[in-house]
Amino acid sequence: MLINTYKLDEDKPMGFGDFIRGCISCHQISLEYNFEFEIDLGPFSEFYKETKKYFPKNNVPITNFRNLTTNGKSFAKKLYFHSGKDFNNFNISAFSIFTNVWPQNTIDTIEKPNLKHSYKSWGDISKTTKKFIKDRLKPNIKKNDFLKSLPKEYEVVHIRTGDPNAFKNSFDAKVDVTTSENGIASYMMFQLVDILKTTDKPLIILSDSLVVKNYINTISSGFNSDRIIVSDVEAKHAGTGGCEETFNDLCILNKSKKIHQFSVYPWGSGFSNIAHHIYDVPIERYDKLKSHF
Repeated sequence: MLINTYKLDEDKPMGFGDFIRGCISCHQISLEYNFEFEIDLGPFSEFYKETKKYFPKNNVPITNFRNLTTNGKSFAKKLYFHSGKDFNNFNISAFSIFTNVWPQNTIDTIEKPNLKHSYKSWGDISKTTKKFIKDRLKPNIKKNDFLKSLPKEYEVVHIRTGDPNAFKNSFDAKVDVTTSENGIASYMMFQLVDILKTTDKPLIILSDSLVVKNYINTISSGFNSDRIIVSDVEAKHAGTGGCEETFNDLCILNKSKKIHQFSVYPWGSGFSNIAHHIYDVPIERYDKLKSHF
């Protein structure tokens, strides 16, 4: 058995969306190579129904496969190389890893002028893999007051400002994020006005930045827009302990009728991509935020 286990990491935290992306990859590989795969949600287990009552105690930890920019087949070869054994070997109960590797069918493009690879989509994901992930992400706790108050139908505007902006940490310092939160917030107000013209549904605002959410909340209240609802879920990174906040935001995304995704990253957001790729929520991806300033 192969187990992808979610862990908290204060130095280099992995987002929950990235982790689920890695789980998709592992499940695809397990189907291709015919071995058993399971997800250990770690601290997220508190919020989702238990699907396996037993994880083998005889786990063999192998190389941490974080941040692999490779396709699933190459990833499979690396797994076999590092483990040195077949995953169905009866002498080994389980191999435990922690990965966010991209799925097999990832669609990537090359960005000009630096010719840097930019992953735009997780590609086609089979119904079997979607069902597997959904079965592991069935909520087991009651909704909080904000989720209960949501309108029956709504669209989500997800604004990913980047970890350096949102969490004021150094763990993402290697990523070039120069756009200010105030600049993003100001720009987003113009975008929201345009989006409101395209739908009759209210917009739920989700963001990893409290500054952006507060700004939008203040300005939208000023022109009496009852169709802009700013999530009161506190912005916290899953990898540093924000599991409940992440769970609540994901519930909101999964139930939405459409996602408008804004991000400072060329790959958008692995988090709101879960709702699109696994729960089939339509998504519209806009240009990188920092390109507008």
